[in-house]
Amino acid sequence: MLSQLEVLAARVRANGTDRKWQELRALVLEARASGIAAVGQPHKLIVFTEHRDTLTYLTGRLEAVLGSVAAVVTIHGGTPRQERRRILEAFTNDPGCQVLVATDAAGEGSTFRRRTSW
Repeated sequence: MLSQLEVLAARVRANGTDRKWQELRALVLEARASGIAAVGQPHKLIVFTEHRDTLTYLTGRLEAVLGSVAAVVTIHGGTPRQERRRILEAFTNDPGCQVLVATDAAGEGSTFRRRTSW
């Protein structure tokens, strides 16, 4: 049974069709376009995901869509407190940093909740 699931998963991944990704991509591009039109810089987005492997997957896809590694930052449960502060500072103040992808564990710190409740 596990072998069959592995084959099926490989086929799905090779297919390249990911409906959730397509929707997120559309939102990111829309936020970028509407933000630039309205205020001269893209709107910022925060994306929460449950699993770290999904965080890694989304980060790579978002960096490709936005054309910059610096446009996407991540926070997960293993991110040290000082690093979280640095990442939040970059996300808040750097116009080139457009998307924050975080696991649910990242939201457990009170600093993160206060800073992202705009």
